[in-house]
Amino acid sequence: MIYTIKNVGKNNIDISDGVWGEAQVAKMDNYVWDETGFKPQNFAMALAGNEGITVLLSSDEHPVTATKTEFNSEVCEDSCLEVFMNANPEHDNRYFNFEISASGALLVGFGSGRYDRNNIFDVDPEIFHVETNVDDDGWCAKIFIPYEFLESRYGMKIGRQFKGNFYKCGDNTPIPHFGTWAPVVAPEPDYHRPECFGTFVIE
Repeated sequence: MIYTIKNVGKNNIDISDGVWGEAQVAKMDNYVWDETGFKPQNFAMALAGNEGITVLLSSDEHPVTATKTEFNSEVCEDSCLEVFMNANPEHDNRYFNFEISASGALLVGFGSGRYDRNNIFDVDPEIFHVETNVDDDGWCAKIFIPYEFLESRYGMKIGRQFKGNFYKCGDNTPIPHFGTWAPVVAPEPDYHRPECFGTFVIE
């Protein structure tokens, strides 16, 4: 699967900015572990500027669970939207997981797999400009991912083609659910499957 990130020359794009109309829409509608029939409709969009990528994620999930408030808390237990990406796939097998609770709490991790990774604490979470909006129709989350931050972890300049996936989950919500953009092959819910990542291409 391929997702094209259009370069619109803007950074840290606001949730309500009309430029989102230019973004490709990715549906997180693969519910490979569904046991309840609860399948919120979830969408992801991403646009690039000269300093980074802004990702906008949304879901019509209702009701919304938003209990986590601390940076790098277990946000996947809440209503949660996520983007995973390896921004240097030709040279490094490590990838980032950016996970956002409906409360606006953010978790950022980095490593090569579920058991070989660490949450990143030596960064000011304000650089990601996370915003969320919750209403009767569901909720959305925005995150800005600076190229400088990505390159600081890989130790080199990144290219224009990434590997990654978009996810929706809610481990401890009234009805747990697990939606993905690129299908994941695993016997139980597991988003740390880089072998199942799709491709992100920046125009």
